[in-house]
Amino acid sequence: MNESLLMSFEEAARLLGGLHPNTLRQRKAGTENLTHVTGFGRRIMLLREEVNALIELKISQAHAGERDRRKILRMVS
Repeated sequence: MNESLLMSFEEAARLLGGLHPNTLRQRKAGTENLTHVTGFGRRIMLLREEVNALIELKISQAHAGERDRRKILRMVS
């Protein structure tokens, strides 16, 4: 498998909000959807596409939360 398609736990942890890589490993990549790729000695990698999709999901959830918050503030004022 092409290494550019893969991401280390360290990089994924940094991109997912500064989690410690071991925390990410213990959570099985923080979600049940991320795939572990083995075969590089002891290193376990994640599929870059899946990590990026999770990041995009978190961003869209944050945007939706902010929109809801602004909507509520407009209704209150």
